[in-house]
Amino acid sequence: MIPRKKRRLILIVSIVLVILIMLTAFLLVYINTDMFKSNKTLFMKYLGQNVENMEEMYKQVGQKNDYENSLEQNKYTVNTQINVNNTENLGTTEENTDNIINQLNIVIEGQVDIANQYNYQHMNLYNGEESILGLEYIQDSNTYGIRFSDLFQQFLLVDNNNLQDLFNKLGYSDEETSNIPNQIDLDQLSLSQLEISSEEKEELSNRYTEIIENNLNDKNFSKAQNQTIEIDGKSVQVNAYSVTLTKEQLNNLYLDILEQLKSDEIILGKLDTLQTTIQEINQLLQNSDNTTNNTENLRDTFTSEIDDMITKINQSNIGQDETTITIYENMKNTVRTSIKTPEYEINLDFLTTNGKNFVQYSENNNSSNTTRTIALSKNDNDIELTINTLEGEEESNTTIRQNKQVSGNTMKKSLSARYEDSDNRVEAYITQNYQTVAQFENQMSLDSENSIKLNDLEEGQLQSLMTTVEQGLNGKIEELQNQIDIQELQQVLVNAKLLEKSQEIEVTQTTETERTRYNSQFEMLVGENLESDRILNAINASQNYISNLEVISNTELRIELTRNGNNPDVVTTLQNFIEEHGRENYNIGVEYDEQTGLVSSLLLTIYTEEEQ
Repeated sequence: MIPRKKRRLILIVSIVLVILIMLTAFLLVYINTDMFKSNKTLFMKYLGQNVENMEEMYKQVGQKNDYENSLEQNKYTVNTQINVNNTENLGTTEENTDNIINQLNIVIEGQVDIANQYNYQHMNLYNGEESILGLEYIQDSNTYGIRFSDLFQQFLLVDNNNLQDLFNKLGYSDEETSNIPNQIDLDQLSLSQLEISSEEKEELSNRYTEIIENNLNDKNFSKAQNQTIEIDGKSVQVNAYSVTLTKEQLNNLYLDILEQLKSDEIILGKLDTLQTTIQEINQLLQNSDNTTNNTENLRDTFTSEIDDMITKINQSNIGQDETTITIYENMKNTVRTSIKTPEYEINLDFLTTNGKNFVQYSENNNSSNTTRTIALSKNDNDIELTINTLEGEEESNTTIRQNKQVSGNTMKKSLSARYEDSDNRVEAYITQNYQTVAQFENQMSLDSENSIKLNDLEEGQLQSLMTTVEQGLNGKIEELQNQIDIQELQQVLVNAKLLEKSQEIEVTQTTETERTRYNSQFEMLVGENLESDRILNAINASQNYISNLEVISNTELRIELTRNGNNPDVVTTLQNFIEEHGRENYNIGVEYDEQTGLVSSLLLTIYTEEEQ
C-alpha cells in the first residue's frame, strides 16, 4: 500500500501534468486555429495578410522562368517586332483604319552576351515596306556607342570613364561639368535601393498595426460565419470579420497614421534615396542640354501634402456617417477586404486556385456614378491585366497580356495591349523571339573603319564632328516629319486616353527650343572671308532645306530655306557656281522669317578687299 504522502505527491504531479497538457493543447489550438481569439485579433491578423498577398503577387509577376535565368550565362539572339493598330469610329459606317500609325512597324535584331558585357541592337523603323530610320546600339565592355545607319558609316563611341574631360572638350566649363562623375555607375542609378528589407517591413507592420489597434475598440467588431462570396467567377466560402467606425473614429485613425508618416524615417529615407538618384540623372541632363536643375525636394513635398490632408480632415471631422471594414477569410487566408461608406465601396480580392494567382481592386463611387475594376492574374506562362471603367453610360476597357513559350533553346515572348471604348480601339503588339547560341553569326566588331571614339578626339575635331552629326540628325527629323503626320500620331494617343485633347501639341507653332535648335544649324555657318571649301560644306550641310535661289546683285545671292526644301537642282547649281569661282572668298549671313522667327535664307556675298 502506497503511503499517504506519496499518494498526495502522485496526485499533485498528475494534476500538474494534466494542466500542462491542457495548456499545451490550448496553445497549439490557439496558434494553429482561430479558436479562443477575439474578433479584433482575427480582424488584425487577416488585415495584415493583405501586405503578404501583395508581396507574393509582386514576386509571381516578376518571376523569371528557367530559360530567362539561363540567359545570364549564355549568348543569345533576340528578334523584336512592334506594331500599333488604331481603329476609329467603331461599329459605324465610317469605321476607319486608314492612318499612319497602322503603316509603321519597328524591327529590332539583337545579339547579347551578358557574361562578356556585349550587347548589339539594330533597329529599323518601317513605313510600310520602306525603312525610314535605322539606328544601331552597341556595348562592348565599358564602351558604348550608337550609329544612325542611314546617315553615317561609323559608330560614335564613348568610354565610360574620364567623362568630365569629354564634356570639357564639347565646350562646357569646369563649373558646368563639376557634378558629372568621371564614370557613371549604372547600378547606382537603379531603384533597387528603394526596396524595403524584411526587417523594415516587419518594423512598419508592427508600427502601423499598433496605431490601428489603439484606435479600435473591441465592441466595434463583429463576426459572421459560413458566408459565400464570388471571386474571379468562383464561389468562395468565407468567415467575415467586421469593424464599424463613425466618421470621427475613422478620421482620428487617419490622423494618427498621417502624423506617423510625417516622421517615419523608413519611408522618408526611401524618398531621400530616390531624390539623390533623380538629382544625379538631372545633373547629367543639365550639363548635356543646359537645363536648370530645379527638382523639388521629395521629402518636403511628401510632408507638405500630408499636412494638407490633415488640415482637410480636421475641417470635415463632423458627421454621423459610418464606415464598415470587413475582412473575408477562407482556409485561414484573406481573400477579400471590403470598405463600405455611404459614398463609395472598395473591394480588394486575392485568390489562388489551381496554380492561378488572382488579385482584383474594384471601386464603386455612388456620387460620381463611376465604377472601376483592375484585375491581375498570373499562371505558369501567362499574365493578364485588365482595367474596366464605367462612367455613367460610357465604358472603356484596357487589357494587357503577356505570354511566354519555351521550346528547347528558344523562347517566344509576346506582349499585347488593347484599349477600347465606344468609339475607338488602339492595339499594340510586341513579339520577341529568343535563341541561345554557341557563337554569333556576323558578330559586330568595332575597329577604326566603323567607329570613332569621342574620348580620343581633340577638342576641335570633336566639336566639328558633333556639329556634323547635329546637322544630319536635324535633316533626318525634318525628313521624318514629312513622312509621318504628327497630328495623326497625336490622335492615336488621344484615342487611347494617353493624351488629353487639350494637351495636343500645336504643330503649326514652333516652341522656343525647336526654334533654337533649327536656327543654330544655320547660324553656325555665318562668317566672313570664307574660302570656297567652307562654302561648299555649308551648302552640303543645308541641302535638305534649300528650296530656291535668288540673284540679288552681281555680288550677292539669297539661298531660300524651308523645312520641306530639298531641291537638288538648286543645290547642284550652287555647287557648280562655287566650284567655277573657286578663287573667290565669301561672307555668309542669315535672314529670319518675321512671323515664325526661323531662319528663312542664307545670304551669300562675294568678299571684297574694301571689307578688310
